[in-house]
Amino acid sequence: MAEASKPQCEAPAYGGQAVVEGVMIRSPRYVSVACRLPQPDGSHGVSTPIDVHTELVATPYNKRPWLRRVPLLRGIISLFEMLGLGLRCLERSANLQLAVSLLAPWLFLTTEPDEPAGPPPKDAGALNGPMLWGTIGVSVLIGMGLFVVLPHALAQWLTRLISSDSNVVLNLIEGAVRLLVFVGYVGLIGLMPDIRRVFAYHGAEHKVVNAWEASDPANPRDLTVDEVMPNSVIHPRCGTNFAFIVIMMSIVLFIFLPRPSFFLWRILLRLAAMPLVAGLSFELLKLVGRFRSATALQVLIAPGLAMQRITTRQPSSDMVEVALASFHAVRRAEETGELTCLRTPATETV
Repeated sequence: MAEASKPQCEAPAYGGQAVVEGVMIRSPRYVSVACRLPQPDGSHGVSTPIDVHTELVATPYNKRPWLRRVPLLRGIISLFEMLGLGLRCLERSANLQLAVSLLAPWLFLTTEPDEPAGPPPKDAGALNGPMLWGTIGVSVLIGMGLFVVLPHALAQWLTRLISSDSNVVLNLIEGAVRLLVFVGYVGLIGLMPDIRRVFAYHGAEHKVVNAWEASDPANPRDLTVDEVMPNSVIHPRCGTNFAFIVIMMSIVLFIFLPRPSFFLWRILLRLAAMPLVAGLSFELLKLVGRFRSATALQVLIAPGLAMQRITTRQPSSDMVEVALASFHAVRRAEETGELTCLRTPATETV
């Protein structure tokens, strides 16, 4: 394994996700999360300091780099790795904002800070310990109910209604219902003001990655807000694309699953097949990112790109500033091994 302080020989790929009032950017070896701190009265910050934290990713690839070359397995590993990283970054960003209602609005868990302007104590965040794992547990159960149990139950009822016993028909209906539930869920949560801000930070993350990938690799330099703003909020490697590919892939693969008479067994078989679905979807997404100009692949991912019109918003310049702070920190770590953990000064406003 190469030492953390040594730069990589080839240009690394960057990705990321939006968090609460911030952006996480991930490179092959490092992750950085930058968050805009709230105003003294607890409202959203605009010119307030930016908290930046960068660290080396603890990944199986560090000791076993050959895993990156194993198709399917690398997708499963990367998926669980990104889920873990995403949850940790969400926890950190939520703790900085001291508001859990954004991440779990159905739990009605809201913490009102006495002194919102300062950094929270280590054990006094919005999501810590039992509250964090309780939120994750509830989220997993709701996700299983919405995207696995409900689509299959409705598809089973509809196939009986039309007197069909075809497994192909069942899975086509199930996939269509799952897609409608996904689009409806994203559309509904997008009506929430706080979620709309997360979607705007999602757009800021995409703009930064698009700007970097469009820049001259032979002349790397720090990007500016003005250079980033004109770029698109759409990116082919987005998690929204991945979710859409997973839905399409599940339609194909579930056709080949046994169809036991007991409803619970059918649900368990679908859950057991999800790692394979995720692995194949990951490989297809990598293919799309590598050959994004290929017409056939463009047609394949067109619905996922269209979905990004819902999951992203045009960000403001202060949001892009946060995304750039995260990107510059993780790029610096990849190139020099330097880890950035700081709070930038407040931006002066006229």
